[in-house]
Amino acid sequence: MPFAHPTHPYTRSLLSAIPLPDPESEKGRVRIRYNPETDHEKTSETPVLREIVRGHFVRCTEKEFENYRKAYV
Repeated sequence: MPFAHPTHPYTRSLLSAIPLPDPESEKGRVRIRYNPETDHEKTSETPVLREIVRGHFVRCTEKEFENYRKAYV
């Protein structure tokens, strides 16, 4: 399942925007907002595509990569 473990903040925000078919569960549902200014490390390093686990790639800096790896395990 390709969306079982969304890691990148943008992907997580997109998936949280998908409506659920149950109106009761939608009432209190919190959407994840993506803000590139606050969701990414402030470095001069250019993000590159890195493999978090086999077959799961994320464009990120080295610091973000470390955090994503920790969150994934």
